[in-house]
Amino acid sequence: MKSGKLILASMVIAGACALIASAESVRERLFESNVHNQRTQQKSNVSITAKKHRLMNLKYRTARHNTPDAIVYVPPGFDPDGPLNVVLYNHGLTNDLDEAFDIWHLDRAMQNAPRNTVMILPEWAQRPQAFSSASGDFDKENFFRKMLGEIMSKTPELSNKTVDDIRTITIATFSGGFRASQTQIHRNGLEDKVRGLVLLDSLYESDFFDAWLRKNIRELAAGHKFYQNFYFDTAGNSMAQLARVKRMVADAGLPLTAIYHEKSKPKEVIPASVISAHGIVYVYTTMYSDTHSAHQTAAFIYFPQSLKAIALKDNLDQIARSEQGVDPI
Repeated sequence: MKSGKLILASMVIAGACALIASAESVRERLFESNVHNQRTQQKSNVSITAKKHRLMNLKYRTARHNTPDAIVYVPPGFDPDGPLNVVLYNHGLTNDLDEAFDIWHLDRAMQNAPRNTVMILPEWAQRPQAFSSASGDFDKENFFRKMLGEIMSKTPELSNKTVDDIRTITIATFSGGFRASQTQIHRNGLEDKVRGLVLLDSLYESDFFDAWLRKNIRELAAGHKFYQNFYFDTAGNSMAQLARVKRMVADAGLPLTAIYHEKSKPKEVIPASVISAHGIVYVYTTMYSDTHSAHQTAAFIYFPQSLKAIALKDNLDQIARSEQGVDPI
């Protein structure tokens, strides 16, 4: 009888240890399954299914295109009366918007996004199929702001809102999209709305985004904003920038633990829980497949992983605010 009790106790202890050890992965799995099933009021204007809008012949466009001037992806459960979060996705060279959306399965990636987040792909390139960064009027002051306003006005779920109604903007840039991303931040009055930047092997100019990083270094270090750089081809520029960011952090009197840099596991996918725990993230990746090079895989793997990390952070922040008796955002 005594040995039976000992065996039972050992089983209980082992089970508890297993539960503790797997708590992080369980929490992530539960989060993944519930991220788009959070409780919302049942209203007639809440989207039941995902909507993909291909917008053609915009007034504010970089050139005449046979492909869309913008794509807007509205997720299931989107409430047009709720707070509006926007992900701007800037594609790389030699791909138009349809190709960028389909090749990288951006609709699947958005299954991981924070609640009430809409993804907008603007066609920043004059000749998207060419190996060219030419973007016409896109770089002009406030051109993109006007383009964004037009995109919203022509998207049924967003037509009752203006650019000023956007609560947060996350900018994701793959490969050659880095120039368009910098323009969006600094020339359109959107800088204060930009919550985070996600670079998908895209730092082809070393000092790009330094001004934004320097201005927001305290909020980044505190985790209120985020900068995530997933790199392969751009390793040299990324490491040079990382050195400058470390100086920014040190000069501000902040701990270097605010920065997460992983280069020893290039064949592994860094968990969303790790990414979400840091405001400044650099990850070196060499993963590839039969259909995607390492450069492409940086986008294919880490764009959805980044969205998952952002949503996970929002979810945990919401729980913390609730526990503190603070009204939800």
